[in-house]
Amino acid sequence: MNRVRLLTAAIILAVVMPYDVIAVRGSASPMTCDVVVLTTDGLPISGVTSNDVEVLSDGIRAPVMSFVPASPDVKIIVMVDLSTSQPLRRYEVQAGLVTNWLPSLLPADAARVGVVGAPPVFSIWFATDRTIASAVRSVIDRAQPEPSPIWDSADAAVQSLSGLPGTKVVVLMTDGRAGGNALGVEDLARRAVAADVAIGVVSEGGEVFLPQKDDAVIRVRTDASLRWLADATGGVYVEDGAARRLASPRLDAIAYAFDQVNKPNRPGPSLVSLMNALRSRYRLTFDAAADGKTHALDVRVRTPGAVVRAKRSYVAR
Repeated sequence: MNRVRLLTAAIILAVVMPYDVIAVRGSASPMTCDVVVLTTDGLPISGVTSNDVEVLSDGIRAPVMSFVPASPDVKIIVMVDLSTSQPLRRYEVQAGLVTNWLPSLLPADAARVGVVGAPPVFSIWFATDRTIASAVRSVIDRAQPEPSPIWDSADAAVQSLSGLPGTKVVVLMTDGRAGGNALGVEDLARRAVAADVAIGVVSEGGEVFLPQKDDAVIRVRTDASLRWLADATGGVYVEDGAARRLASPRLDAIAYAFDQVNKPNRPGPSLVSLMNALRSRYRLTFDAAADGKTHALDVRVRTPGAVVRAKRSYVAR
């Protein structure tokens, strides 16, 4: 009789409990995450609701508590790589920051510019006064051609944002050829997630040929680690001109010239495109156990053709 009662109770529970409810072990707590939903062309998708979203924590479905448009203001640091390997000239970077990026900032934003280096150099924080373009020029002028500790410099920016309220973003403008780092890119990603900082990228990298033995060559992308970093931390990834060119036209002078003309370096508009994506973000709240551990996170959107930018892990606290 007892076995029959237990079996009956188990069947009742299986029928009554909805499919998308999971058992949350420990003390349940709401977790938040910024989510950007884009088209394949990088344009923001509006009108996404909680009914369109699925959240997996460690591969298990987590209850979605809310999914709403986030406040557009951000705390942001743009880290510029001016080492000899990256293709941008200093005047291009300066013009992009002053002419395009600074005017795109909102009064409620907090922003600053940094330059990759050992140690990295940072400007003052910009508040509501956007007339201090000279501060940007001063930082650019202090940049050194080598070394290029991209990961260490980005971590310095992450730590300066750690503990601040609101949405926090570090944007790397670089080709991804890092050197002289104490941290690896995986270390940087873990520290950024722990600090709740997304790392976005304006990629100036691209394809290169590396000679091997017996006259063989391999084709690699210098910005592969940048794309992985943006994916891991929920950052927006934008390719500038150099990143959209193919290596093969370099073998043909005419084709290479055509590629240069049709895919120019435009760091300023690329930054604005990234900022527009950030302004369109949503704030996701889901339920999970507050166990102080790091968990894998997978945010999915059912909208056809949607590209989701959200961090791939979170610290449950």
